[in-house]
Amino acid sequence: MSSLFADSDLRKLEQLMLVSRRVRTAAYQGERRSTRRGTSIEFADFRNYVKGDDLRHLDWNLFARLEKPFIKLFEDEEDLAVYLLIDASQSMDWPRNNAAENKLRYALQLAGALSYIALGTDDRVQLNVIGNQDRFGPVRGRGQTLGLLDWLAAQTPTAPVDFNASLRSFAAQQTRPGLVIVLSDLLLEDGYQTGLDALLARGNALTLLQILSPEELSPQLNGDLRLRDVETNTMREVTVDARLRQRYLTALADYQADLNQYASQRGAIFTTTSTAIPWDTFVLANLRAIGVLKG
Repeated sequence: MSSLFADSDLRKLEQLMLVSRRVRTAAYQGERRSTRRGTSIEFADFRNYVKGDDLRHLDWNLFARLEKPFIKLFEDEEDLAVYLLIDASQSMDWPRNNAAENKLRYALQLAGALSYIALGTDDRVQLNVIGNQDRFGPVRGRGQTLGLLDWLAAQTPTAPVDFNASLRSFAAQQTRPGLVIVLSDLLLEDGYQTGLDALLARGNALTLLQILSPEELSPQLNGDLRLRDVETNTMREVTVDARLRQRYLTALADYQADLNQYASQRGAIFTTTSTAIPWDTFVLANLRAIGVLKG
């Protein structure tokens, strides 16, 4: 299957469906009504052909005239575009000595699981690494699974990136809105608002999945230490005691509360997970509980 998953891992996801009610596009009207396409007899519109589309819905007459492939849409079509934006910056490559709790690996597993679900309901899936030009898709259909998982398994940590500038660039290049899922630790020196605002301004539905390691959620450091920032490579000498650890925990809780408030005020979803929680437990239990998935 892939170095990210065992052969049987993805089978448990086959009855799930991504939920999105806020995408603003002419081809998408509110809550999704069906998991199948082209079942209505009432024609609605055309869209460009995407690799993996069912050729039974290709308009061959239009193709003969224009020499470009178009797919026919019907009234009950969801036509949901799903974009997964993966933070592969240096801070995500942690802890480096524990693959089971590595944040980047966890993000790639979540991206693979959510993509598999979307492909199974014939959604249009695209994956982007935040901060570089590497992307997979857009594609449709479960036949794209192996290629998608191979692409994910090949991802490695990137050079430091400007999170906000990268998201603004992505939003500017979007040809249509959809469901955007950001997978990141969201530990950002320059904040997050301008980048996320740009995504929302394009009419996207937004889900923020903050991925943290157990030691970031509950640090066990103690004593006089020399710490290195993995993003900037700068060093800082600190003395860690119970008081400093409590200040850190308070600051983290306040930051997460701000993220949650930002999301709720804009109709977005924000949640945090620890890499100590198995990825499939997070998907099957947590994401269903908060309404990202149903089924």
